[in-house]
Amino acid sequence: MYEFIRGTRDPEEVKKMLEEMFPVIWADNEILGMSTEIWRDMREEGKPLDDRDMVIGATAIVKGPKLLTLNERHFERLRRYGLRITRLY
Repeated sequence: MYEFIRGTRDPEEVKKMLEEMFPVIWADNEILGMSTEIWRDMREEGKPLDDRDMVIGATAIVKGPKLLTLNERHFERLRRYGLRITRLY
């Protein structure tokens, strides 16, 4: 939701619309733990991943749905952690 509403002219309206259309999954301890694991691995490799993408990817890994995205490139490296990606056309 953060990525969708932050650049809109009417964030409250977009937030309301998204909440009506989709379930909102909040970052819980399991998601944050997975995000931390990914962050540490990426840091050791010297290939950081944007925090937004890391939390989005970790949410899909932990909760199980496929991640629908227009930008597979940002999430491709998370496949090794169990992320399943579907390109949104």
